[in-house]
Amino acid sequence: MTDFKFIPISDKVSEDAYTDIAHPVAAEAGKLGGSFGRLVNAIFGGGMDLLSHRIEQGWENLAKKYEEGKQQIPEGRRQEPDPQIVAGVLSGYAAAVDKPEVQKLFEKLLISSADKELAAGILPAFTEILKAISCDEARILEFIASKRAIHFAKLDLYQRLPKDGKILIAKNLLPPEIRAVCHCPNNISSYFDNLNRMGIIEVSDTTFLTGASGEAAYLNIKRSIDVEAIKVDGCPASPADFQWKEGLFRLTNFGSMLCIACGIKTRGVPVYLPS
Repeated sequence: MTDFKFIPISDKVSEDAYTDIAHPVAAEAGKLGGSFGRLVNAIFGGGMDLLSHRIEQGWENLAKKYEEGKQQIPEGRRQEPDPQIVAGVLSGYAAAVDKPEVQKLFEKLLISSADKELAAGILPAFTEILKAISCDEARILEFIASKRAIHFAKLDLYQRLPKDGKILIAKNLLPPEIRAVCHCPNNISSYFDNLNRMGIIEVSDTTFLTGASGEAAYLNIKRSIDVEAIKVDGCPASPADFQWKEGLFRLTNFGSMLCIACGIKTRGVPVYLPS
């Protein structure tokens, strides 16, 4: 097997980058490397050399991780990754040059695509999903998928009006443990909406957790909220008029399969791998 080294960005691309079928990752990266460098130089007048170099270094690391991971797959289950997955991983990996948490998911996804038992459950959409998430969303996803629980508590907060009716103050308040994994916890509502929009999680406002454990989960969220700091239309809210609405969320089957493909633990998640 030929040892492949990533070539520097230039107009001349090594023929090995196109022909070394033993290294599909390196082959695709070699082709994309030159075109990417020419593109950024055309747009930024040569001011992106450092970024181009970092991306090439990233692809070298990706190729190394891929080769190491593939060696951990039983030989009878190894296969060449789907070119569509390879292309999606390479472009996403480059875009995530400053997102190590997201790059880790791309690495695991590429390795899984070389495993016959896992590849059948990998959808091309997975690479697009990873391109659309932030580091904090990757942390949230890993936190949820690693827990034994299937359903998680969430709360909506309303304020009762002097007359009939109520107004929504805050939606989808989450457990403090989830906020704690985020570098920017103030954005957690947007993260939650994005994961829901992409079909990774499913949110219910009509069902809720019950029993002592359910009560404890909702109380945990309430205690983590500084109700005295909440304002409505610029004025302090009245906690005495607050009304909490209980709900829950969970990983969808689609989200669970994404977690499996990306090497995230999914204990307790009712998903059946393809045979």
